[in-house]
Amino acid sequence: MYFMPKKKKILELEENPKERIMETALRLFYNQGYNNTGINQILEESKTFKLSFYNYFSSKENLGIEYIKRKEKSFLNMMKRIMKSHTEYKKFIHIWIKLVKKDILKSQYNGCPFVNIALQTFGKEESFKPHIKMMIKRWKTLLSNYLILNYFLPKEEAERKSGLVLQIYEGAVQLFIATGNIDYINELEENLKQVVSKRSSEL
Repeated sequence: MYFMPKKKKILELEENPKERIMETALRLFYNQGYNNTGINQILEESKTFKLSFYNYFSSKENLGIEYIKRKEKSFLNMMKRIMKSHTEYKKFIHIWIKLVKKDILKSQYNGCPFVNIALQTFGKEESFKPHIKMMIKRWKTLLSNYLILNYFLPKEEAERKSGLVLQIYEGAVQLFIATGNIDYINELEENLKQVVSKRSSEL
């Protein structure tokens, strides 16, 4: 995995107001919520003029859509890297949930960004819904293809199991966020592992 050198990244952010705005929005929308983040705070923390903001984003809503797209790209790329390195389902699940627990320990985990923004803007920002639906569809397809490729499952069964993975994961995460009870996350790994037991070739 390639990481951009810190100095280069800092220079690029200094030279690119759009990226400064985007980096700040990614952090604030996730950490404190979309509704609790105003454009003025984003401008202040990104050290950007309002004119620059509207050169790149027509509104906060437009910035929110870009936030969803950026979070989707980052999340799905992470999933792809784990899947590529671990063709065994249980190992893939272990590494995925290990990363979640790591972020929780570092106080960097605030739940699923897609469900969060959907709940925060329910009935308000309807333009977000198609993007979130598409993200969920791509996530489910990615999981389905992984199961088809590595476990030789029929497409219908792979899609059903992928949907179950999403339901179990999102349910546990939302319960953890609502209660702060880490048991929901500790039990999540084992519950996800039970969705797929063995490779079809081993049955």
